[in-house]
Amino acid sequence: MAANGDVYEVVDVSVQAGQEVLNVYFYKRNAVALTGSPAEAVADAYDGQMIPLIVPVQNPDILHTEIRVRNLYDPTDTFTKLVSEPGESTDENSEAVFNAIGYKLAQDNGAIRNGAKRYGGLPSTVFEDGVVVDSGFIALLVTLGVGLATGMDIGIISNALVPVIVKRILDGGNYRLPTNSGEAVIGNVTSAVYNPFETSQTSRKIGTGV
Repeated sequence: MAANGDVYEVVDVSVQAGQEVLNVYFYKRNAVALTGSPAEAVADAYDGQMIPLIVPVQNPDILHTEIRVRNLYDPTDTFTKLVSEPGESTDENSEAVFNAIGYKLAQDNGAIRNGAKRYGGLPSTVFEDGVVVDSGFIALLVTLGVGLATGMDIGIISNALVPVIVKRILDGGNYRLPTNSGEAVIGNVTSAVYNPFETSQTSRKIGTGV
């Protein structure tokens, strides 16, 4: 049964140039009482509070299509929300699908590594020689960084979900996510800082990604 302290995996699914692009987040539930489906509430919170911070830094070339949520500790607590949220940048020129802006997610547990996020679907004119120079775009990146390190509200419950980094467990030669709180090692995200230098992801190159 879903409970306070559970950890949720949130997968933001988007599509660009026929490629499926995934960004995965983890949130720890910090609310004792939730009505209805907890996983659905998590999906709604992400859709209402994080998507609006992400799409302003992306071109309409990229389209967010699904928000997949599952409780790591309770396999019955799951929900998929279908969405249609394109990037909102008005810049008609786009960077290659594998180019991205990266963030470093610092956390408070020295036993695990810090996290990272990369966002594609970028406008071209905000860069000069691979470095972000546009002040308006920088402001959007800073705002997104604050959101990545801030809890999400559910209804009137502030910080009902707090962003965390989850350590994967080596099990039989393969790594997996924890399935209960007893084996989970997590760190609370304390900051998210963008890298001004444009980066890339091989997995998002045409013919290589999903």
